[in-house]
Amino acid sequence: MKIELRKWRPSDARDLAAALSNRAVLNNLRDGLPYPYTEQDAAAYITAMLSSDANSTFAFAITVDDKAVGSIGAFRQGNIHSRTAELGYYLSEAYWGRGIMTEAVKQICGRIFANTDILRIYAEPFSYNTGSRRALEKAGFRYEGLMRCNAVKNGKTVDMCLYSLTRSMDPYPIRRLSPEEIPAALELCWQVFQEFEAPEYAPEGISAFRASLDDRERTRKLSFYGAFDGGRLVGALCMRAPQHIADFFVDAAYHRRGIGRRLNVEPYGGMIQRSWLDRPLSVAGRALVRRNGRLETALVNIDRDLAIIPSVAIHMDRDVNKSGALNAAVDLQPLFTQGDVTLRTLAAAELHVEESDLLDTELFLYPRMKAVRLGAEGDFIASPRLDDPQCVFALL
Repeated sequence: MKIELRKWRPSDARDLAAALSNRAVLNNLRDGLPYPYTEQDAAAYITAMLSSDANSTFAFAITVDDKAVGSIGAFRQGNIHSRTAELGYYLSEAYWGRGIMTEAVKQICGRIFANTDILRIYAEPFSYNTGSRRALEKAGFRYEGLMRCNAVKNGKTVDMCLYSLTRSMDPYPIRRLSPEEIPAALELCWQVFQEFEAPEYAPEGISAFRASLDDRERTRKLSFYGAFDGGRLVGALCMRAPQHIADFFVDAAYHRRGIGRRLNVEPYGGMIQRSWLDRPLSVAGRALVRRNGRLETALVNIDRDLAIIPSVAIHMDRDVNKSGALNAAVDLQPLFTQGDVTLRTLAAAELHVEESDLLDTELFLYPRMKAVRLGAEGDFIASPRLDDPQCVFALL
């Protein structure tokens, strides 16, 4: 099944009319569309979209194997909101539940952010439309809130939800991949491996690597993250619990652009995410090293202020005090360096071994703040590493 967006064609009128002559579809849309929806209605809509301003109306047919099965469009707003676009879409009922809309939303947002000055795309599905809401969430949209009694649909007062996706200021934003995106990540790993690593491998090693990518049981246990250039996947990181990098490959055209230089983190255990922001951090853990021809494990602690996870300035996220969970793959990435030094280099230096002898690591971020006594009479203890009564009683 090949899902693509393309410009409307006059020949799509029949398929469009069939999709919209359905109460189940219309019940999730705003009023104003005729019922039944005829081919003449569809032809008029297609003509209007093809003649619209290309800088303010971004309208496409959603196609499966080149057959029009739905519609998606984003429409630039006016006045002070001229760099914001509202997203609208629908899909023929026969194609619901196949992940088609999630893919369509990803494609249109990628195109808009890559080719226009739009900064924010938002959508307002009815609160009862769980399928639409889930498609937005899987496409990376953030839930901003419930708009109570915001519309009257079919004679009933209904709530609507506000979702948005904003342009990343990061040239290659990183996020966790959806299950539908994992095959593309595995293919990227294979293509880069063939170009750069396969020449150094024996045929058995190449076959073993290919088999590892095809092993569904193995990939099921991995967490996948991707770096994107617009809508294009240009880097893939595969993590296995608790903190091991299983595979990490970057498209050849994007080497030496800093995609692999930021620290990537995965939450471990229970944690209060926002308590990690805006404080000095460092890295400690366990390493596997080669010394004097023998393999051994060693503890490593880079005992200095090394990284920080900064909050976004308030004028860049006015709803920061209202928002909920952070996206670990985006919001919890520590700032580590602007230069060429790597964490591997620092860990090897701390262990007094060559980088080539540092074989594997299991590293954790930790806060550098010291425990303090506070209170009017110094009767309280505060420490970032007191997390249960047992620790407290032991200290007291």
